Amino acid sequence: MAKSILAGGYTVPTKPIPEKILLRMREIAEAFQGVNDCWEWPHSRNVRSGYGQLACRIDGKQIVFTAHRVSFAVFNGSIQPGKLVCHTCDNRGCFNPKHLYQGTLSDNTRDMYERGGVDRKATAARGNRHGSKTKPERTQRGTVHHASKLNDDIVREIRASGSSCSALAKLYGVSDATINSVQRGVTWTHVK
Repeated sequence: MAKSILAGGYTVPTKPIPEKILLRMREIAEAFQGVNDCWEWPHSRNVRSGYGQLACRIDGKQIVFTAHRVSFAVFNGSIQPGKLVCHTCDNRGCFNPKHLYQGTLSDNTRDMYERGGVDRKATAARGNRHGSKTKPERTQRGTVHHASKLNDDIVREIRASGSSCSALAKLYGVSDATINSVQRGVTWTHVK
């Protein structure tokens, strides 16, 4: 497997894309032929970044490729060493080869800010598209979760308390960040 190249402190993937991944991309892209708008990736996405992804096993190891890089390689040709595949649409879920170009990290960052930046929450599988919303029965919440140290009554006490995060964290055996998230209503949202 090829080593990654550092471009402006960023690791650029240089691993060769196997033929079976290229073929899979061609199959997926058939449904989008003739469409000029963004081609929203219809399969797995990286939850943190929002990029579409394809995976395969190579020498017994699962290797993940981003959909936009594979799409570029299939429809626009090989990716130059040290180059990123950038979006003209700033939509991380898009794999339309007409919306992709090769560039450096500097090019990508400059272009993104010139177009007003990117809303990562809108491009990643969050909000109503996230599995916790689309399949809530699969998400273990509160005391049902195997690692839960709090319960509904304790959460109500934490929210009503005027004590500091660190004092409450020591009292309940959790981190300051956990207490802070409970107080702000970021976690334990089902408890009123």
